[in-house]
Amino acid sequence: MIKDVTVDFILQLSLSGLSQRKIAREVGVARETVRRVLSGKRQKRNRISCGDLPSRFGKPSRCDECGGFVYKPCLACTVRSRERSA
Repeated sequence: MIKDVTVDFILQLSLSGLSQRKIAREVGVARETVRRVLSGKRQKRNRISCGDLPSRFGKPSRCDECGGFVYKPCLACTVRSRERSA
């Protein structure tokens, strides 16, 4: 997956009149990726911010086990512990 910033950069470069081949070379992605972005098949992902989540989740913090920035309890660590016990 390419980042949303890359999608924005591809769209900006296309407005400047560059060919898809030159855009792909400049950005460092495949020409097929550029074609998909410009045709609308690859769009930016809709992400929610921390402010959009209900207050019942609290604020994200570092997991004590893996160090990930998560809403506790850490889902990854919970799954890992269940796999170990099985």
